[in-house]
Order: sequence, then C-alpha cells, then structure tokens
Amino acid sequence: MKKPDQLVYLIVTFLICLVIFAGCTQKKEICESNFDSENWTVYNPDDYTENDPSIIPITKNSSYTPILRLDSKGFPHIVWCEAYPGTIKYIRWNGENWVCADGSKYDSRLSKTLPANVSRSQTDAIRPYFELDSNDNPHISWTDFRIGGDGYVYYTKWDGENWVCIDNTIYDYNDNELSNPSNLKIKNVDSFKFTLDKTDNPHFVFSTGFRKSDICYVRWDVEKLVCADGTKFSQLQKESYESANVSKRVCSLEPSIVLDSNDYPHIVWQDTSRNGFSIGDIFYIRWNGEKWICADGSPYDESDNCFSNPANISKTKNWSEKPAIMLAENDFPIILFRTYFSSDESNLIFWDGNEWICLDGSPYVPENCKTSESGFVRNYFQKLDNFEFLPLLYKKEKYIHLARINDEFEEDKGKICFNTIGEMEFLTSSTKKKPDFITTIGICWNYDETTISYGFDECGYPHIVWLVDGCDNEGVHYIRWDGKNWVTPK
Repeated sequence: MKKPDQLVYLIVTFLICLVIFAGCTQKKEICESNFDSENWTVYNPDDYTENDPSIIPITKNSSYTPILRLDSKGFPHIVWCEAYPGTIKYIRWNGENWVCADGSKYDSRLSKTLPANVSRSQTDAIRPYFELDSNDNPHISWTDFRIGGDGYVYYTKWDGENWVCIDNTIYDYNDNELSNPSNLKIKNVDSFKFTLDKTDNPHFVFSTGFRKSDICYVRWDVEKLVCADGTKFSQLQKESYESANVSKRVCSLEPSIVLDSNDYPHIVWQDTSRNGFSIGDIFYIRWNGEKWICADGSPYDESDNCFSNPANISKTKNWSEKPAIMLAENDFPIILFRTYFSSDESNLIFWDGNEWICLDGSPYVPENCKTSESGFVRNYFQKLDNFEFLPLLYKKEKYIHLARINDEFEEDKGKICFNTIGEMEFLTSSTKKKPDFITTIGICWNYDETTISYGFDECGYPHIVWLVDGCDNEGVHYIRWDGKNWVTPK
C-alpha cells in the first residue's frame, strides 16, 4: 500500500500533466482555427509555371532575400528586396489576404509605390533584415545608397499607425540628408543583423568590410546608439568605433547575434585572421555586463592567434564558415557552422558548462561532430524554448529539406535520427531508423545564400518562403504545413 505522501505526489503529478496536455491541445486548436481552410489550397511541388499559387502575387518581378517571421497568431510576415531599383517590401497575412502594414490589401499594380514599399528610396535599397516586436509590429533594416553612393544602414519600424525611425519620429523617405534619424550612420557594411530585447529595443551586429573587417556591436538605449560598455556610438569617431569593435582582429565576417535572459549579447562570427586568410575559424564570445568573455569565462584576447584561443570554437585546419547561434534555456550556446573536410559538412556543437560537446554528448572533435555528410544548411535555427526540437533547413539538389532532431533515438549513442520534411534524407550516415516521409518541396535551383527563410507557428507547423529565380515560376514562394499537407493561399 502506498503512503499518503506518495499518493498526494502521484495525484498532483497527474493533475499537472493533465493541465499541460489540455493547454497544449487548446493551444493547437486555437492555432489551427486561425487559418480558414477555404482560403488555402494544397501545394503542388511539380507546378513550375507562372500560375503556381505559391508565388506571392506581387513578387513576379526580380526579387531577392525573402525573410519570414511569424506573429503571435502564427500568421506570416514577409520582407524582401524587389528590383529595379532595389526597394524593400513588407506584407503580412491577415487571415484572408496579403496586406500591407496599414491593413490595406496589397495591390501588385502599386508594387513600386505605397504602401508596401517601406524604403521608398530613389536609389538602390538592398540587404533587408527584420524582426517582429512584442506587439507583432515589424522592425526593418536595409542598406541604402541615397547619400553619395555610400551604403548606409537605415532602420524603421511600424508603430501601429506609421513607419517611424529608431527614435520614434516619423520616417521621412524624402529626407536624403545624413541627419535623417532613420539613417544609423553606419556605412559600407558587409553583413548586418539585429535582434530585439525584452523592451523591443534593437541590438545590432555587423561586419565592416572584406579584407580588413571588424565585427561591431551596438544597441539602442532609448535615446542613442551605444556600445556594450555604454559609450555613445558614432562610426565616424575613432574612439567610439573602437568601443563597438568586439573582434579587433584582421578579418572577421558573417556575425550572428542572440540575447540571453539578461539581454546580454552572445556573438559568433567567421574569422580568417589566422594563417593569412587561408583558414576560416569560428569565434564565439559573450558580454557578461562588464567585458567580453569566452564560453569558459576567460577574458576574450583578440591578440591571441594561437589555435588554442578559447574564443576559437571550430579549431580545424580547414575552412569553416556560416556560423549561427541560439541559446538553450540555461543561456548556454548552441552553434552551427559549416566546415570543408572532404566535402561540405555541417557541425552542430553545444556548450555544457565545461566544454563543447556533440549531439551525442561526446567532446567536440572537429571531424567527429558532423550533422550531415553533404548538403548546405540554411537559416539554421528557430528560436525555441529548448533545443530538443531543433530544426535545420537546407537545400540539396532540387529540393528544400526541413529536418529536426528527435531525441527519441538519443539512447542509441551516436545515432541521432533526423525526422525530415522533404524528400527522405538522412543527415547522419549511421542512422538506422528511417524518418517518416511527408512530402517533397520542389524548387528551381538557385545558389543565393539567403533564398530560404522559415518559422514554426504555435501548432509546431513550419512555414517556409523561398526564392525562385530564372524559371517560369520565379518570385518569392510561400507555403505552410497544416498537419496533413503543404498548403498555400488560393
């Protein structure tokens, strides 16, 4: 006979599980109810014609770099660059139609004018990036060439009624002066990304060039751009620029940023400073409130070109690139990067508090910690509460693949199974149990580095946008998984 305390424990545990199950079921029902099936049709992966319904109607002109974010209802928001000249576009799904920020239905005949044209520059506006804030409003950045041909970074956000600058003044697209508050006074950058903190203020990371390139970090503190140490930032002033420069090496590229539970930045980048640009290393550092440190807590030493530098996490004799980062619930970093060994391979490593480890828990050894035998990995992480469901999106041959780590098979050490959405593909050669086949997403092959973007709604279902170029069905395509089929708006 069980003791009273044991019975109480079992009853409480059962009730907690019941509440969690009911909450998850209700959450899924609410999520699915947001999408009216009458507005959707099953996606045909073999339709390569210009009538393919997955083509967003307004992107049949030359388009580039589509980016997808999902709001609190699971509705997609999409930003892309449309040529020519380059204009930055934004639309969202309202449950029935693609609409602009102000809620007006998107009209393809107004593709170069208001209201979906966010940049409205008379010259090229390229390289968009965006995030949604806590109110589901978009924050968008891009590189703009309206001032003397220099590529300045511009930033605007939707406040519910207007596009405004970072200081909340109305965005004046006719203002071509350097003093335009939407101009962040950051120019000639190679890569630019940002993320939003708990108060919806942006934290920016960017690389400044190619051969001599630094990784810089700045954030908005309500009134001005500042560096990690609080120094006011101006790229034109050497002293503040040095405070923003977090890499301080010869050539640092491709930064990626994430914020921890304290809103402190964790940054990863590709570094080619060692051995005369012939080796690409992956570096990782984080801000602890006072200084930049490595994963092990040691101060970051930018002058250390040794293989053993604790900021160097890849430690290969080969070329490593395309780093991306997310954090586990305990703020430990999870980093994915690509390394060239005998072929193009991907490495996924975790910090466990003491050392970098592989998926199977073994210590990281470069050639033994690969997640794939071949194929490109794209748009690596979806920000989730934990990493047991860790999606990877990549392209191989003429298909898009969406894979996730399924920890059900972790008991067989070294044989991690990936359940794959797409043509059946095994990301580890030692996997014995086949994942469920769902469907194939056919695309017309394009080698652009940023042609795919995706996210997961509250149901756990993926939404994907990708770019097709040079084919009859060229444009930005959008589909989502409804639990049974890939579907697209009618």
